[in-house]
Amino acid sequence: MISACLIVKNEEHNIYNCLKSIQKYVDEIIIADTGSSDRTIEIAKLFNANIITYQWNNDFSSARNFVKSFAKYDFILCIDADETLLNGEFLREICSKTPQRIGAYLVNIISFNSKNNQYSILSPQIRLFRNNPNFKFTGLVHEQIIDSIISNKFEIAKSKLNFLHSGYNQNKEELFKKYERNLFLINKELENNYSEYYLIHKARTLLALEKNDDAENIIRNSILNSDNKNSKIESLNILADMYLSKKILEQAANYYLQSFELDNTQLYVISQLANIYFHLENYEKSLLFIDLLEEKISNNYNLSAQPIINYKSIIFKKSKLLLISKKFLSALEYMNSKLPFFADDADILYLYSNAHFKNGNYELAIKYLQKAKNIGVNSTKIDLDIEKIQKIINQLNNDENENLLSLCMIVKNEEKYLEDCLKSVVGIVDEIIIVDTGSTDKTIEISKKFTDKIYYFEWVNDFSLARNESIKYAKGKWILYLDADERLFLHNPISFKELLKNSDESIGAINCIIESIVKNSFNESEVQSCFYPRIFRNYKYPNIKFEGKIHEQILPSLNRLNKSLIDSDIIIKHLGYNASEEIINKKINRNLRLLKESLEENPNDGYILFQLGQTYIMIRDFENAKISLELALKKTNISSAIRSSILNILSQFAGIDGDFNKALLLVNESLSITENQELGLAIKAEALNKLGNYKEALLYYKKLLFYKKNKSPFIETGFDITINESKIISIINKLSE
Repeated sequence: MISACLIVKNEEHNIYNCLKSIQKYVDEIIIADTGSSDRTIEIAKLFNANIITYQWNNDFSSARNFVKSFAKYDFILCIDADETLLNGEFLREICSKTPQRIGAYLVNIISFNSKNNQYSILSPQIRLFRNNPNFKFTGLVHEQIIDSIISNKFEIAKSKLNFLHSGYNQNKEELFKKYERNLFLINKELENNYSEYYLIHKARTLLALEKNDDAENIIRNSILNSDNKNSKIESLNILADMYLSKKILEQAANYYLQSFELDNTQLYVISQLANIYFHLENYEKSLLFIDLLEEKISNNYNLSAQPIINYKSIIFKKSKLLLISKKFLSALEYMNSKLPFFADDADILYLYSNAHFKNGNYELAIKYLQKAKNIGVNSTKIDLDIEKIQKIINQLNNDENENLLSLCMIVKNEEKYLEDCLKSVVGIVDEIIIVDTGSTDKTIEISKKFTDKIYYFEWVNDFSLARNESIKYAKGKWILYLDADERLFLHNPISFKELLKNSDESIGAINCIIESIVKNSFNESEVQSCFYPRIFRNYKYPNIKFEGKIHEQILPSLNRLNKSLIDSDIIIKHLGYNASEEIINKKINRNLRLLKESLEENPNDGYILFQLGQTYIMIRDFENAKISLELALKKTNISSAIRSSILNILSQFAGIDGDFNKALLLVNESLSITENQELGLAIKAEALNKLGNYKEALLYYKKLLFYKKNKSPFIETGFDITINESKIISIINKLSE
């Protein structure tokens, strides 16, 4: 099925690993030797290679075409001795499933430089192709086969095959000898045939020979203004590399960005931009390109099977960027998801410990510091860090206000979520109160690991009654209430406790940020955030109590007590919408029934109508959602924040119906209440874009991007969403054209 073809000369240091990497996956190995005087042929014979002597004539294409003429099988794998095939297990599968129209495949080339222990991902090359006698290589050096494949009406496809190239690991003298040979052949080729392809290779070779001025002259005078997109990209990258070598970072970034705008799939360029912006301390931009790099590498490479791709460096950079940017929760969540990749890396474990520390997980911070120390990070520094964290733990444990904060929960059959919820509050709350409404799974068993204050309450289709039952037992000065599918995240537990101890008596509750991943009206997943008072003073039931059968509220009690609220950056992550479709539908139908019952009892309650509209959206009953939300809008008892969110939703519905004028009218009203929101700015930008008002649309997309980068954690609408920054930048780039 597959013939492997090589041309070699004096490759005794490389050829064994090369042939070993392909031996199991090809049916024959054919080698054209151009005059080896070392052990190359002896090593090749170990792999039963068909070795043919070829008289070298300074023409790589001639040698390639010669060796491939001996191939007996349907496909030819073209590989060099300084390369190894990383994932040959896919080779036969690719060849056996090749459609008739496909003549060749691109192979990903990963280059390793042993001098700096760095990997870089180069442009894919045609290395696997049909054994068609009409397919011919051309060019004295940097030979190409693409023209003959296309002229014979075949297509070229991508593949998941990866070659590791180690040809740059020679000493400087050997490398310069190779570059001088290549330059001689390139000049000879250019004498016979002017080609931007060879001009670019000449510039690259001159750059490698440290003749920067000559390289720059070729680029600026011959190629930079080319109409050929690929030539322009290459020339921009060469200029960027030159400025980078001179450490003129802003100019290098400028050229890389121009190249990126022409082709945003270039992993090398994306990686360089991430590094440059990091050194320029533009961490937001650096993070943007690191995210993009990770996404593209994850989509194209099997990371667990191919550790040769230095994925750890991406994890390290991204984690460090998130911590530097003070996105402590995002850093922890990201590193939690990547733990299998860095469990043996001391430097990343140190960052992981820092992420736990910043999120108040002090015991885990010490645990991962110890792991990093065992692997090999500076033990003196780690010992000092552990001592510092232990002092904080002791301070928290010795806090004289034993009953400062009570956690009150109502649960039923929550064995899947409960333990992680309770772990998130350990060391934060002073008592845990669980009210169970009829569990038949391991919920009670899990609860007993954390508390003995477990009570039972018969469920009567009323969340307020159950919540009020739980707060009756609370002894703390403050009460936190969570659901089992929620997790508490604090940026600084000591500051949090100080806030509880020192807040003015007029403060009755603390607004927390509730983050949920939900489906919007377009059936797309988005992160939705809202503010809600999940922590309040314990004024004792019934002075303080929940009200409402569903989406129960503590605010009415606080209002009657004439108490105010303060905002905070405390985050509660809600995971409930990540459950199975069956569980979610069951929950939604229950909520719908209770909301309808509540509405019958309180027909003028705008908040119930708002929640009813939201629930109808979840079951994609948009007609009833619109009716409920429009009714809610007419009520006088809804807050301006809720009003703003209702207007946004109705604006989205108008957009779905294609009425962008109405969408614009509604979202303008929302933005008149507050411009401090991602959703409203995004809706307005999109509506203007659809109406063909591109200049103003561009202005609002830029406003959206500016707000996103500079926003405070405090939410001024009923809920807001998080919009992908790279998506905004992509739209801005298109509109700017």
